[in-house]
Amino acid sequence: MKSGQLEIMPPMQRRDDYAIVNCGHLIFLIGGNLATTDDIFNVLKQKWTTAPLLVSEYSHNLSLIAIKKRFVYGLGGCGRFGATPGTGMEKVCKLDTLRRAKGW
Repeated sequence: MKSGQLEIMPPMQRRDDYAIVNCGHLIFLIGGNLATTDDIFNVLKQKWTTAPLLVSEYSHNLSLIAIKKRFVYGLGGCGRFGATPGTGMEKVCKLDTLRRAKGW
């Protein structure tokens, strides 16, 4: 939005029931039905890249939180179409955005 006008951004992969969080200049879209990847949008480069995949059995209806513009935590979640492999809130995952290659 450099000009003060709304701009069309590059399209994202179709998905629903996903989690989204902003961490610094990165926007993470994690999990959801219909999605085959987890994705990151870099607002400075206006470009999508693939994020490390979160453990799939917890990647739907997930909650995400960003800490110190570096870490992304995934909390709770359930399997596809609401199947919960346990109580749901038993899983907490952490991603270091500076070391994404190591995964969650």
